[in-house]
Amino acid sequence: KQEIYFNLNPVNFLIISGILQGFIVSGILFFRKSDQRIANRLLSVTICIVNLHLANLMLLDLNLDNLFPSILWIPYSFLTAIGPLVFLYTKTLTDVSYRISRLDLIHFVPVMVEVLLHLIQVISSINQDQIYYNTPLFFIFTPIIYVWTAGSIFYYLRLSLRLITNHQDWVLRNFSNLKEVTLEWLRSLIVYYRVLWGLWIPFIAAFLLFFRFQLQYLSMVI
Repeated sequence: KQEIYFNLNPVNFLIISGILQGFIVSGILFFRKSDQRIANRLLSVTICIVNLHLANLMLLDLNLDNLFPSILWIPYSFLTAIGPLVFLYTKTLTDVSYRISRLDLIHFVPVMVEVLLHLIQVISSINQDQIYYNTPLFFIFTPIIYVWTAGSIFYYLRLSLRLITNHQDWVLRNFSNLKEVTLEWLRSLIVYYRVLWGLWIPFIAAFLLFFRFQLQYLSMVI
């Protein structure tokens, strides 16, 4: 019988420290009282989602999935929410009168689908007495989620850049001093984030097509 051990090393320790700091920053933004409370909370949720995804990868690398298999029953990945959250964050900064409505919840329907697919995998893994990433459904659902996430993020980043462009045009027509009202910093961040995702896609494609979902390669591509 193969020995199962808790795999904690200096690199993992640094990553875990970063994840904890991310949750702290997320909490500070969420509960901070300011004029941009909605924008801060949207940014807070975005940071939290990214940290949850990293925490999920750490669970695998620390071997906690083998020590406590049921820990993976909890959904940690909500990647399909990142695109809509960035878009709504941009919208709150470009339109001071904007308030989130029930109609905006439509953007998060894919998140509910993502969670549902995870629960289906968990039920299948329990019935087969296996960890969920060893079930056939994992090899079907995971590429679908990744492809949808990439497409969703590029789509919503494009919409966000369009919002900023329209806002900048409005600012030019109504203000003489643009220093205090420009969102050029946000445009730069979105452009860099889009480039980062563009570089990420070939790695995840290699993970899906060549490494055949071998988890030991996961830290190389995500």
